[in-house]
Amino acid sequence: MDDPLQPHHPPPTARLPERLLIAEDDEGVRTLISTVLKRNGYAVDLAKNGAEAIEKIALSDYDAILLDLNMPMANGFEVISYLELTAPERLAESIIVLTAVSNSELRKLDGKPVFRIMRKPFDLDDLLTTVATCCKRGDGDGRATPAPRLQ
Repeated sequence: MDDPLQPHHPPPTARLPERLLIAEDDEGVRTLISTVLKRNGYAVDLAKNGAEAIEKIALSDYDAILLDLNMPMANGFEVISYLELTAPERLAESIIVLTAVSNSELRKLDGKPVFRIMRKPFDLDDLLTTVATCCKRGDGDGRATPAPRLQ
């Protein structure tokens, strides 16, 4: 098995690295994800709550936004609502939901076009693959799909 802390997705050549926002209130998870992504050639900004995430999203254009749903000050659902109102195309193109919420809470996303929902704990290699695919969307390779309906 590959070591996710070691680069295995080559960083982009002849252009700036993809910019990512990690919106996660758990400092340990935020630090781990940030470290792995930086070591794989991504430029990373951090938000420790939903209000900070909304501020950063309003000021910057991110290639992907890794979004926890259960955060203080504004939760991930509120961040998604903000994007639905201000930039719905960014919601479909760039949101990777990272969550441990229950299925009943996750139903609030039914039909919303987020790029992918990943359940915690998630595999770091899978996260790297998902981020790389999401960032390729500008090249026509990424695929945004509505959030799955939960039974």
